[in-house]
Amino acid sequence: MIFTLHLTKACNLACDYCYVDKQQPAEMSLETARAAVDLLLSHNDRYLGLLFFGGEPLLRGALIRQVVDYVRHQPRAVDLHLTTNGLLLDDAWLDYAAAVGLQFAISIDGTAAAHDAHRRCVGGNGSHDVVAKHASALLQRQPRASVLSVVSPDTVSGFYDSVVSLYALGARKLVPAIDYTADWQPRHFNVLAEQYERLAAWYERTTRAGEYFYFAPFDSKIDSHISGDDYAAHRCQLGQRQVSVGQDGTLYPCLEFVGDESYAIGDVWHGFDAVRRAALFEASEADQPECARCALATRCQHNCGCTNKRCTGRIDRVPPALCAHERIVIPIADRLAERLLDVPTFIAKQYR
Repeated sequence: MIFTLHLTKACNLACDYCYVDKQQPAEMSLETARAAVDLLLSHNDRYLGLLFFGGEPLLRGALIRQVVDYVRHQPRAVDLHLTTNGLLLDDAWLDYAAAVGLQFAISIDGTAAAHDAHRRCVGGNGSHDVVAKHASALLQRQPRASVLSVVSPDTVSGFYDSVVSLYALGARKLVPAIDYTADWQPRHFNVLAEQYERLAAWYERTTRAGEYFYFAPFDSKIDSHISGDDYAAHRCQLGQRQVSVGQDGTLYPCLEFVGDESYAIGDVWHGFDAVRRAALFEASEADQPECARCALATRCQHNCGCTNKRCTGRIDRVPPALCAHERIVIPIADRLAERLLDVPTFIAKQYR
């Protein structure tokens, strides 16, 4: 079980694809955060994780340290994670993370052109140079830190360059995501397919050179083939394995539901509303009509409640852009895997 604490809506960036409603500021209290930790610890799951999230969570640095101290005095181990835009990620934070076992994920979209197209400071200036500097320092200390990026129609032509630049920066766990809310046209998907083919060639060269890394668009799809019927256990499972805690302590099934009371599934003081939680999960897992005849349905992300809700307004309706993306990336990943079956590094990574 993983609890995501949404510490604040405030942010020192003004990313134009951000889904957080900053018009109504909200901050989590220490009392609420501790209650969330208590509820997390009450679960019998073998794995427990706590993720600090925002807005920009490092704006609540004092609260983070108080919560970490509270967690570290509990009888059960809890993995600690934090997702940041990187602006405040200085050496002091890296030293603190090393001391307490806090793992970072950092958001950077790749090249300066791709990153600054959407991730600008509140005043309008680009943020790439500062974030890249801090990302490099992080990756020297935490080589397996997740590097999160967003691909939009206006940046897709530089997707390959962005991935290669992040790899050169030290990223070995690359997690790009498509902005499905953007205006994707057929021409953009044609470019995306070309970029994925170039990235497949890069992936093959890098793997054959003996490098060990994770590139989510390909490795997750390769995993979906290897896992077969068991792959469903790796997918979203809305509100089951990962739960978001709003600033006021309300529980939600995932990140983008926070603040929408119609999707509340309990609170940190009283626990889960089991009926509501189960109903939302069942709705997200239901067979969508548009997926009924699709041969890729068992391997795609059509049941991602966050993406579906944000793009279509319903957790059980799939955005066309997601379908188009999955039809592009899955065959490319499969051909790539077939070419790499003779490479021990690849086999070890996929079957370990």
